[in-house]
Amino acid sequence: MDHKNPLPVIPSIEIKSKSYHMGSHWGFIFHARSYEFEYNAQIVETQSIVSDSNESGSNSKNSASFSTKDLGSRIRGRYQHAFPAIYIGAKGEDRAKLGFGVGPSEAVISGTANFYNSVNPVIFQAQSLDRSTFLNRVALSQMILGADPSLDPLRTYFLANINEGKNLEHLGVYMAAKGEIGTPNFNVVTIAQIQYLNNTGNFTPIEILTLLSLNNGAYSNRLRSNATWVVFYEYPGEYFTFQLQVTSPLYYSGFNRFRFSFIDFSIQVPIEF
Repeated sequence: MDHKNPLPVIPSIEIKSKSYHMGSHWGFIFHARSYEFEYNAQIVETQSIVSDSNESGSNSKNSASFSTKDLGSRIRGRYQHAFPAIYIGAKGEDRAKLGFGVGPSEAVISGTANFYNSVNPVIFQAQSLDRSTFLNRVALSQMILGADPSLDPLRTYFLANINEGKNLEHLGVYMAAKGEIGTPNFNVVTIAQIQYLNNTGNFTPIEILTLLSLNNGAYSNRLRSNATWVVFYEYPGEYFTFQLQVTSPLYYSGFNRFRFSFIDFSIQVPIEF
């Protein structure tokens, strides 16, 4: 996933200890930082085979053509990271520092992430199963994704009781209020999914839209890592501190692996206490 806006401006909070200078040009410092982030584009690369032949058709040659497309999903969350760091720099709080640190991090995320590249095989079972069995399998596929049910109890309740009453419609309304539902991208796969659901005759339009959005990976989770590295460069000015920080936390949850890449340039207002 990626930002459509390459330079988003977001507020952040950073807590730093005083610098403990250990040698002539190096020392130790402790950082803790928290900020929100949003990935509003999920880009995947697709491949198509193009066949070239001569006029007689006796010889042909295949070549691969690559293109990218946006799946229309997005993830937002909060990232928190605490780490001790060793830095290179002269003694003094008002001196530039180049540092490297490792420490625990956490990312709490929610939104949509299309793990199936628009193809979740569960939804194509709608015609061969009764409504109750099909909806139970949809709910089970959502749980298998590894989402943390404690982060969104109401969504978990609707999923656990998805085949009772109007809970499927209520789930759609709830997801719409959170910005996790919308008009699907109308490609061949989406049209096929709508056809499969429509042929059963058991789903209303809002229920079909909800099922398509669930297929697009409505997701929430709390991700933790005990060892996330960070590299930073800090330059104190007269009134502000300028900092460049690069980190790439890696998380595992169930069958899924998440790697975020953060390159942050911040202008900080120091507050001593």
